[in-house]
Amino acid sequence: MKGRKTGTLAHNMAVFSAFVEAAGKTLITGMALTPAERQMATLAEGRMRIWAHNVRLFFEGDVVLGLDDLVAEIQMNDPELPLIPERTDQYVFHILKGTVRLEASAIEALLSRYLFAAAPLALGDPKVALDDRGMRLEGELPWGPLRVPIVLAGPVTLNDEGRIQLSVARVEAGGMGIGPLLSLLRTDLERVLRVPPDAPMSARGNALAIDPEQIFPAPRARGRPAAVDVSSGALLLSYDWPEPIAGPPLVEKDAPAFLFCIGHTLLVGKMFLRDAVFQVVPRSADAQVLDFSLQGYRKQLAAGESTLKQHGELVVRLPNLDEIAPSEAARRPKMDRTESAL
Repeated sequence: MKGRKTGTLAHNMAVFSAFVEAAGKTLITGMALTPAERQMATLAEGRMRIWAHNVRLFFEGDVVLGLDDLVAEIQMNDPELPLIPERTDQYVFHILKGTVRLEASAIEALLSRYLFAAAPLALGDPKVALDDRGMRLEGELPWGPLRVPIVLAGPVTLNDEGRIQLSVARVEAGGMGIGPLLSLLRTDLERVLRVPPDAPMSARGNALAIDPEQIFPAPRARGRPAAVDVSSGALLLSYDWPEPIAGPPLVEKDAPAFLFCIGHTLLVGKMFLRDAVFQVVPRSADAQVLDFSLQGYRKQLAAGESTLKQHGELVVRLPNLDEIAPSEAARRPKMDRTESAL
């Protein structure tokens, strides 16, 4: 409890210090703070706030997240370091509010690369299908010297621990339903799968639960979803924050898709943006979504354009990946444009 109080005190002091610095600038210059500066004064040291609307965030390979009206904060592990987006081990992504969209291909990549590959339970070549009834998971389960095809299907919900839960209603092995056999033998998936206690996935009875904080690649995501749903062939993780969060002080107010960021220091190449305020929008006027690649954004920047506005805000227009890397863009999830709720 003492550590928690100390952390809270440090956070409050950091926010107060930022506010005093901003107020000092106002007294010296005689100019009122901009909306972005007022919001920046509420951020703790080493933090950047992000608003994302109709954005496809490319982590690596097939791991692509759709961000719908998402509000998040990047926290640097070392507040003295600038944010360099591709150095994903140097910061943590705190999700506050909004929706994260996961297509079946992204879930397959996460399962094979970050869940089953690291656990003694090596479900080989996982395939995922999503519909209004829930999730269908197929794979090959090691059974002695054999690899047995297995199918697990059922509705997807959120359990009391904030984990994504697949309540398995049907089990097939080798093309045959074995649910009744498991009942006859008085056993269940928990005993058959033998998931280790420290794995990102747990099994209780015939329910499998996945910890959403443990399966994403770096940068690690923090935050427990408040709800989960399956819609239009995608898994939707919805997050909520108990306190009101102000909307982004947009520069390009009519942009159909954007990333808006304030706070901390951003380093791109040899360019520093201290107390950064910038909005990223699609370069094409016809684009209804924005692609941002953590590993390939420099190519996007090289093909894009930037404009410095009157109050120091930077507007960056990026080409989407299908304009510069068609092979990578072919893996991206489809997103329907939504009106901003931010």
